[in-house]
Amino acid sequence: MDFIGRYRAGILAIGLAAAALNGVAVAWANGWEHGAIPFEALVKALSFGDTATRLQAAHSLGARGQSEAVPHLLGRLGASEKDPSVRGEIYRALGRLGDERAQTRLVSCTREEGRAELRAACVAALGNMGSEESLDMILGVLSEDPEPIVRMRALDALGYVGNLRSVDALVGILNEGNGPLTSRAIAALGRTGNTAATKPLLKHLRQAESDSERVPIVEALARVANPESHEPLMVLLGQAKSPELRNAITYALGAARDGRAAPALIRLLEDPSPDVRFRALAGLAEIGSPEAAEAVAGLAHDLASRLAAVEIETVLSTPDA
Repeated sequence: MDFIGRYRAGILAIGLAAAALNGVAVAWANGWEHGAIPFEALVKALSFGDTATRLQAAHSLGARGQSEAVPHLLGRLGASEKDPSVRGEIYRALGRLGDERAQTRLVSCTREEGRAELRAACVAALGNMGSEESLDMILGVLSEDPEPIVRMRALDALGYVGNLRSVDALVGILNEGNGPLTSRAIAALGRTGNTAATKPLLKHLRQAESDSERVPIVEALARVANPESHEPLMVLLGQAKSPELRNAITYALGAARDGRAAPALIRLLEDPSPDVRFRALAGLAEIGSPEAAEAVAGLAHDLASRLAAVEIETVLSTPDA
C-alpha cells in the first residue's frame, strides 16, 4: 500500500472509531429526533402504557427543539405521570427547549419534588433558561437544598447562566474549600466563559499543590480563553512535570488565540507526548501564526518519512509479497 493508500486507510479507521464511539447516541436517537416520527405521534406516545416509550417520547420532544412541545410536556407532568424516570426526562426536555413557559413549573419542582434526582434535573433545566429569575432560584437551591446531587447540579447550572452574579457565587463556593463542590465550581467557572472568572481561577492555580490539582483549573482557564492567562500559563509550562498538565496548558494557549503563544507551541511540536504535540499543532492552527508554517511543514515531512520507512521495511521483510 502506497503512502496515499495508508493515509486514506488511516482516515477511514478514524471515521470508524468515531462511529463506534457514537454508537450509543445513534441507537438512542433511532430517527425520532430527526423527523422520522411525526410530532403528533410523539405527543401521543407520552401517554402510552409502557414506560420505555414514554421515556423515549419525552427525550425526543426535547431533542427536536420544537417549542410547541412545551404545553404537552407540562400537561403530562400535571396529569398522571408517576414514573420518576419519565418525569426526570420531561424536566430535562423542558430544559433543552429553554422556553420560559416552563419556568414556573421548574421552580415549583425544586421545592416540591420529593426525590433528589428530580430536583437536580429541574435545577439543571433552570440553568438552560439563563434568566435573572432562574438565577435567583438556582442560588436559592444552592444555599437551601441539603442533597449533594442537587447542589452539584446547581453549580453546573450557574456555569450555563454565565453572568457576573453566577461567577461571584461560584467564587464563593471556591473559597469555601469544600472538596467535591470546589472541583465542580472550577469546571463551572470555566463554562461561564466570563473573563471575570480568570483572576479567581489563577489565584486557585497558584494555591494548587500538584499537577493533578492544576489540570482542571487550566482546563477551566482554556474555556474562559482570556489573554491575561498567557504569562501565568507560560510560567507553569516551564514547571509542569506531567504530560497531562503540559497537554492542558498547550490546549489553553491555543484556545486563547494569542499570537504570543506561537513560539512555545512550535517548541511543543517536539514534546515527548503525542497528545501534547497534537494539541500544539491544533493550537497553531487556531492562532494562524505565519512563523508556524515551517515548523508544521517539517513535522509533516518527518511523519511522511517515518511512514515511508515503515512501508519499505514491510516490503523488505516480505519478499514474496
